[in-house]
Amino acid sequence: PATKVATAAVMKPLALEQAQSAPMMSSTIGVALGQSADIEMARFKNSFERGLQTELKIHFTDAMGDSTLQMETIKKMITENYNYLVVEIMSDSDIKPIIDTVGQAGIPTLLIGRAPEMEDIKAYENVYYIGFDNSSMAEILSDEATKAFLHPDVPINFKKDDWDLSYASITQDGFESDGIDELFEDLLKENDLTSKSIEDIALDGETFAARDLTKPIIADGAEILFLDSSTNAQLVLDYFYNNVYNWQRPRLLLALTNIDDGAQALVDEGEVVFACGKDYNQLGTVAADVFSSIMVGENPSISAENVRTIEDRMFLLGRTVIRSFDDSITASADET
Repeated sequence: PATKVATAAVMKPLALEQAQSAPMMSSTIGVALGQSADIEMARFKNSFERGLQTELKIHFTDAMGDSTLQMETIKKMITENYNYLVVEIMSDSDIKPIIDTVGQAGIPTLLIGRAPEMEDIKAYENVYYIGFDNSSMAEILSDEATKAFLHPDVPINFKKDDWDLSYASITQDGFESDGIDELFEDLLKENDLTSKSIEDIALDGETFAARDLTKPIIADGAEILFLDSSTNAQLVLDYFYNNVYNWQRPRLLLALTNIDDGAQALVDEGEVVFACGKDYNQLGTVAADVFSSIMVGENPSISAENVRTIEDRMFLLGRTVIRSFDDSITASADET
């Protein structure tokens, strides 16, 4: 959209300008984000601010996806004697230069984004990293789909055909492009469930048209539809409940492959059977906990169950899963 382009044109040079002109207080945290307009980074930013209960000034900059501009901003923050830094690593090629720059400056720095090697982190005593672990989305989805399929209160096993579970997906990149589809089906097979993909749609930035995309999926008999945002799930639900279906929802179940601000509500309402993925709100909250310890000179200690700590320097969050059903209650495959 024209508005977005105009905003980007104004904002891009401001990242460095803001770092140059920021009024310095007794202590200042400089947060050099790669692209704060990204929805996930916006959630991180908000939860980080809320979780960091401090009177220190927090100064955010946005490189608008430009690694060169981000490095200039980081160097300017160092020159301006910022006391602490948070830096989002945008690409693998940025990892070493950023770590060397902040490490040699001696400023306590928390890295997020692309994961560095532990050896690079350990080269400097003042550098830490927080991110997500490499757990397979296909593995998590297959486990959750199996639990739902076998659960007596989840109406997922209604299709009578040559396979147990028929599914469809509408995501930005597509299951096939992300390498999820084949592994997902292989893992289901290990759980004694055969499956078939009815449709795999990659939006690739296109507008989500709920009626046009969902109607053929329903007609082809898919039992579960994977979506990657609660916004798109709500659009599907709006379509479900309009007069096309006489205000009755079809039996297609919805699942989310992302944890965003609307996921919990849809799961709690029973409109989405489960949601799993990276929780950037939790990332911001845990980052604030880590940073609070760093600022008082203590080794960070995180009590969250799904956070793995490596040598008090790296903190890896597991994928978050929320369900509309009690997974302690299951049926056997034979009963199903």
